[in-house]
Amino acid sequence: MGLLRLISLATVCLCAIPLTEARDIVGAVNLDSYTLDKVAATHDVLVRFDRQHAYGDKEDVFKDLALKLRELETPETFLLAYVGVQEYQDKLNKAMAEERFGVSKADWPAYKLLLRSQPDAPLDYDGPVTVDALLSFLAEKAGLATAAGRSEL
Repeated sequence: MGLLRLISLATVCLCAIPLTEARDIVGAVNLDSYTLDKVAATHDVLVRFDRQHAYGDKEDVFKDLALKLRELETPETFLLAYVGVQEYQDKLNKAMAEERFGVSKADWPAYKLLLRSQPDAPLDYDGPVTVDALLSFLAEKAGLATAAGRSEL
């Protein structure tokens, strides 16, 4: 087999690898338009809507929040989740984010708190994207006991 043919074959193989897989974040659940409703029916969920492959300081804050919530041993009825929105190819979760939750690309990352007690009224988070601010929001709105804001469960 010639070197040029081998390089062409390797290029074809690499191009066949799907690039739509979301990166796992320890302590957070990756949801889509199908699974979000199933999870929100049984859990209080703080959902972050962001690009499919988020990166940067705000992504690092989300990862730190997931670790902090694991340390705090949140109740079984609470989950941290993220929805990756795709602007290309299949436009995965784009319609749900925009039409149902009013989240556009300009809003990313956007946080919504879905409470089982108010399934049709997600709470918008519009504060700074910091771990302490998000923990305070969760203490106030979801009743979670957090280091930033103590609350009884």
